[in-house]
Amino acid sequence: MIGDLFARIPRPKENPHNVPVITVIGTVVFLLTVALAFWLGFQRLEPDLRIEQRIALSSSPRVRFDPSSDTWQHVMEADPETGQGPQYASLAANGEDVCAFTWQVGAVTGSSIDLDRFDNDADATAEVMRVGGLKSQAEGSTQVVIDADHTTAELLYFPQGYQDGVYTATAARVFAGSGDYVLLTLLCADEEDASLEGMSELLNDVLVRIYPTP
Repeated sequence: MIGDLFARIPRPKENPHNVPVITVIGTVVFLLTVALAFWLGFQRLEPDLRIEQRIALSSSPRVRFDPSSDTWQHVMEADPETGQGPQYASLAANGEDVCAFTWQVGAVTGSSIDLDRFDNDADATAEVMRVGGLKSQAEGSTQVVIDADHTTAELLYFPQGYQDGVYTATAARVFAGSGDYVLLTLLCADEEDASLEGMSELLNDVLVRIYPTP
């Protein structure tokens, strides 16, 4: 019965001259679709406040950490006087600490660093981190959400390894226009957890409230 039904369906006549044309059209449409998808994805990945900009803030940044995983536990309170945020620790299945996460906000004050000579936040951030004693250079960038509209700001990523087997990752930005800064620091026993990918994944649960001046 089914075989008879299919036998009654008329088959289109094959035209060998049309096959190459159809193949070319299909290939072009496919490539355009891929290119469009890539472009749209790239646009979504582009931060709104790029690190190459020179930004001034009207007030100090405020950080909120709302981990989506229940493995993160609050272990230490914040210190408002120093701008040091609270500390969190992630726990492995066996109960051992795997990573710690904290942050610090503040402003570059005094005559220690002249931020007026920097044309963008990238150079200002690198200089402040260098003066602060960080041994490594920035190895890429990541971004963090700054408001309810999912506006994003770009941060420089600074990895650091130590002889005792501890690895740190710092996502930092110094706003050269006002001197305000935010440092988000991840400390882990596994280098992979402190990688750029690990830091970027963690920042999905972080909101940094900043208010750029017009």
